[in-house]
Amino acid sequence: MKNLKFRIIILFFAVLLGCGVRTKAENTIATDIKLDKDGDVHLFIPKDADKVFTNESDKVKYEVKKGATLSAETNQAEAFTVPVVVESEITNDGEEVTEGTTTYISELNQAEQDTSHSIDNFSLTSTLPNLFGKKVSAASQNRVMWDRTAAVSFHVTITWVVSRGNVRLTRVTGGYINYDNRTLVTRSSVMTANNGPRGAATGGFIQQINTTNLGSSRSWAVNRNYSYVKILSSSTQIRATYSATLRRGNSTWSFSTINSAY
Repeated sequence: MKNLKFRIIILFFAVLLGCGVRTKAENTIATDIKLDKDGDVHLFIPKDADKVFTNESDKVKYEVKKGATLSAETNQAEAFTVPVVVESEITNDGEEVTEGTTTYISELNQAEQDTSHSIDNFSLTSTLPNLFGKKVSAASQNRVMWDRTAAVSFHVTITWVVSRGNVRLTRVTGGYINYDNRTLVTRSSVMTANNGPRGAATGGFIQQINTTNLGSSRSWAVNRNYSYVKILSSSTQIRATYSATLRRGNSTWSFSTINSAY
């Protein structure tokens, strides 16, 4: 059985305006990774994909329209969905190790009003008049586009290894690029989780969770020496949760994203 070493790169372009915002993954949009009887690695597009650009065994690219959610930190429950473009590619298919990268891209200027939920006391024109390029009415316009005037780009990379049907997270890297000097990242943190049935023959369940405070670091890296867990178990979790607090003028925002490896 071949070992599989895969890097997951999650790149979020965050657009932060005069109100707090938070993003998180709404559903499972990660690429399906399967091994055939010879141990060869194949990539598959998940069922949540709304648009397919490339569909090959070693490279896939697709879009999920409701891949992430965006919510404002106010007294009212404004809700938006954000499309995510995912591109996975096997970059090195050797005898013992198969390497690849998966890139997640989410641009918040494409955020749209989430009309699938009933929101009490929600008035787009009264609560969000400055978030968009022009004043809009929720009653007359269903598509609401985010105004990209202040941008911060966040990226997170998860590195994990699969061996003999088992998986473990080994490294997480990331950071951000600030395109607006009026917006400051004041603090951030990353929580990694490597949970599931023990990969060894001894059995049992392993729960491995660690949190690292990153301050306002623009670039960071965290190494983990986690034990293997079974990759095919429904209870297995290989993920990193990155959170950041931002300040622009007198306003404060929270950014948070949960990145699952597969």
